[in-house]
Amino acid sequence: MMRKRRNFTHPQNEDEDSKAIFILDNLSAGRTPEELIAQNSGLSLDIIEATKKRVLELANDDEDRSFFRPNLRIRHLIVALQPHPIVNIICDAFEGVRLGNGPSLRQMTVMENWGMDPSGKSLSHQSFMGIKKEDETNQWEAVKIGDMDVYHYFSFCDAEGFRFYIPARLIYDIARNNYEVLWYLDPERGVQELCLYWYSLLNDQQRNAIANFLVYISTDLESYGARKEIASAFENFWMQYL
Repeated sequence: MMRKRRNFTHPQNEDEDSKAIFILDNLSAGRTPEELIAQNSGLSLDIIEATKKRVLELANDDEDRSFFRPNLRIRHLIVALQPHPIVNIICDAFEGVRLGNGPSLRQMTVMENWGMDPSGKSLSHQSFMGIKKEDETNQWEAVKIGDMDVYHYFSFCDAEGFRFYIPARLIYDIARNNYEVLWYLDPERGVQELCLYWYSLLNDQQRNAIANFLVYISTDLESYGARKEIASAFENFWMQYL
């Protein structure tokens, strides 16, 4: 699991959203609830657990556009889902993965839009390369769920992009109990050659993590309607990596 321990400054702005982000950032950096409570008056285990619960509620609320939800990152969902063995398997398998030369979320949106930005303006190659700076490319755990909602053209990934974004997609779908990622995990359901290209840079540990994800969601009541899709993905590719 993550990670390098860091200290975060308690927010001067005492609104609930700022407090929540402060709590989540510290937990995701490796600080324990007990450490936070000891060093910050007014915090309690109940407040911390309520914050984690709210994170998962907001991950399922596509209508919320307040400060809090757009600033939630995958690392915050990881914290909110703990303890969770499958999430930890995913985190361990993909630790340290970077985007590299793969297209970013904003770039994939332009690719879907025939080289135009969301306003309809055609982008030069230089501008296209420049928008990558607006996206998180070094830590997939730091990707904002708001960006994943808006810039969601995942099918334009290359192999590097798939390796970077797939752990974020898996964890986001676990948090939402909404397994849209399944389309990308079954070579027989999608475009076979494209899917196999996406998987080409995954190592065996990463493939094992995805296989474990499929086993996990196959037992989740929320995924009952997707059982055939889960079984198809598992049998067509991932079962060999358990």
